[in-house]
Amino acid sequence: MTPLPPPATTAAADVPAPATAAVPPPVADAWHGVRPLGVRGPLPPEVEAHQRRSLHDAFALLEAYGIQRDALLRCTNDGVSQARAHAEKSSHPAISMKATCGRELCDGGFDVGLQFVFPSPWSSQCAMSYANVPLPMYQMCAVIVESDLVPWPRWKRLPQIEMPVLHRFAANDLLLNPRVAPFAVFDGSDSVQDFKAYALPQPGHMLVYIHSPPEGATSWRGVPLPPPGPRRKRNLVKGCVWLLRPSDAHGGARVDVDVFLSEELPVPAWLIPPALVRLTVPPLAAKIVAAWQSMTSDLASADSAIGARMREDGLGFYAALREWLGQWRAADAAAAPGPSATPSQTEAMM
Repeated sequence: MTPLPPPATTAAADVPAPATAAVPPPVADAWHGVRPLGVRGPLPPEVEAHQRRSLHDAFALLEAYGIQRDALLRCTNDGVSQARAHAEKSSHPAISMKATCGRELCDGGFDVGLQFVFPSPWSSQCAMSYANVPLPMYQMCAVIVESDLVPWPRWKRLPQIEMPVLHRFAANDLLLNPRVAPFAVFDGSDSVQDFKAYALPQPGHMLVYIHSPPEGATSWRGVPLPPPGPRRKRNLVKGCVWLLRPSDAHGGARVDVDVFLSEELPVPAWLIPPALVRLTVPPLAAKIVAAWQSMTSDLASADSAIGARMREDGLGFYAALREWLGQWRAADAAAAPGPSATPSQTEAMM
């Protein structure tokens, strides 16, 4: 796998201006058919400009992994699958693993794949896949944007995780502060991540783009940034794309996720033992999914913090999300031969 280029940027002047002719010609969609996830009305101009630049950067990162924008926007899973298979054959990963985990969480468990490449001693590129994660897309979207409410437990022999939200610029646009406690002889991490979620043209398919502010930044988009905690180093995520879609094998009751990541490391690559990564990733993935399931197990309960936030829906995110998923269910039912989805199948998708 060749090293990724630095994230691309687009100047505000590069954003196409609206036509001013008396009879304006058709103008190409500057969003390429993609839309901010869970956003109904217009975004503030500075937020929209930032989100469009970030979408451009996400496409550039995916192209470095062999996933072309046009193929992605046609929403064919073949492009992602072929790119992952190509990476497995053409690269020589320093760390590679595949495992089935979480059998205690769902029938058959879910599959995790991981490939790490280290272009330099202080940088890494990672491609991960999660197949058949046992959460419907509605709950998956909720745990992503309400990450500060995930009840991360304290796990024996695994690092402690926290995910505070520093600021919400829009329903799909967050500033996150993921923290991993020091673990054994290793320092922890204390990152700042600019997070945006987008709806792809095919209902039910989504893209998430994450990147860090520049090294040494003390504020980002007008928000002061807290310094790292003791024994924690600041990771710099050059770019990270999540591609999420309903799992074809489970009628919408599960989700498939592919993650493509380029980042600066808080420790040199030679300090990361491959055996420890292979040993830690499967149980950590299972425990993260278990925490997500616990968080969304009873959204109607008065004790459910995320359920209360979803019912309040101050930004209208969940109303827009239900509408978007309703379009997916309608399109899926129209494309499928035979009778329409039953009520139980519909509920599973939500």
